Amino acid sequence: MQNTSTIILLSSVWLALVLLFAWAKKMKSETVFSETVLRGTWKTIHMMHLSAILAMLFPALMIHQLPTFLLIFPDRISLEKTLVFLACFATIGLFPWKNLRPQVDRNTIEPASPAQISLHVFQRIVFLISYEWFVRGLLLITCCSWLGMAWGVIINTVLYVVLHVHKDKKEMLGCIPFGLLLCAFTIWWQTIWPAIIFHLQLAIVNEWPDVQQFLPPSKRTAL
Repeated sequence: MQNTSTIILLSSVWLALVLLFAWAKKMKSETVFSETVLRGTWKTIHMMHLSAILAMLFPALMIHQLPTFLLIFPDRISLEKTLVFLACFATIGLFPWKNLRPQVDRNTIEPASPAQISLHVFQRIVFLISYEWFVRGLLLITCCSWLGMAWGVIINTVLYVVLHVHKDKKEMLGCIPFGLLLCAFTIWWQTIWPAIIFHLQLAIVNEWPDVQQFLPPSKRTAL
């Protein structure tokens, strides 16, 4: 995992993601509240997610010694790990994310069909799972094997923050404690599943209310 070709490959994929997210921002389609999506055009944001998923899964075809143990959910979880996990889960769930979300005039939102919303949600779930496999799986393990655990976590967190350079400063700063948390659980549990669960939870509590705004009022309560 620490040979030069692997490092070059992962660095190239990481740079491709930075450029892809920057392109999506330039096209005003990086989030559902971006100008293009608000006008009813979802093609670019779908393309961004699909391209990112393919890019993050590509190293699995090229690297022979993959850290596949990270994909296995632990058979036994100690009481200490369970309590810490539940405490972090509760903190993320109870955090007032609503105060950080952008305020958008509902009159500017072009409604989307349930099928369009379902496609976006499906892509988002696959994206986040692939994202954790790449960032907290391949990148973190490679950095730790190459430079040691401490520097591996520091570099991984920095790379994670830079991946959010297209976001606002508050979100970039929030990536520091969140990135450290996900690195800590990945190393402690020896699996990426806590990171996946936390990231999906964050998407549900922080992004789903935004996505619901694109549905007709009658559909919002149903979903």
